[in-house]
Amino acid sequence: PPTNVLYYVIADPSGNVWLGSDGAGLLKFDGVNWTAYKTSNSGIESNKVTYIVRETSGKLWLSCPGPVTFDGTNWAIYSYKHTGLPHPGTWAFALDKKGRKWVGTMEGLSVFNDTVWNTFDKTNSIVTSFNLNFPARNDGNPETLSFIASPEIVTALAVAGRLDFNPLRDSLKTPGGREIVFQAPS
Repeated sequence: PPTNVLYYVIADPSGNVWLGSDGAGLLKFDGVNWTAYKTSNSGIESNKVTYIVRETSGKLWLSCPGPVTFDGTNWAIYSYKHTGLPHPGTWAFALDKKGRKWVGTMEGLSVFNDTVWNTFDKTNSIVTSFNLNFPARNDGNPETLSFIASPEIVTALAVAGRLDFNPLRDSLKTPGGREIVFQAPS
């Protein structure tokens, strides 16, 4: 490949290998030739492509740093300023059985149904250890998304009061200003 720093690799049914790189853009290897899609010759916003997923239609979803799609001909950029994404950088993608695109950012989770972006963050999400997840289960609102986690994680997030808290790494301040760190359960 034209670079040694690669973030993501997928293969398509035609035998092409697609690579996300740090600085060389989106790379395509057809078994013989390399094609580099960069800011200078494509619709990507950055030459750093950290994640790639492929729809059954063949359309690629890229993180560079925000969501970008490529259908083999056309590019579409989904800027966080225009989509409602909670953060410009995307860290993870997933496609579900309903064709929705799930995008993880540093400040929340968003889902796109090809028409509307919905974001789940601390204002409309519940973390629970109770595995009966159906609409309106916890708060009466069918739009609230419920995340299931271990009782230890649920407790740590409740004490911290925020969804981005990592109990293995982050500390909390007591009302007296002292910093405390959770100990991992044994």
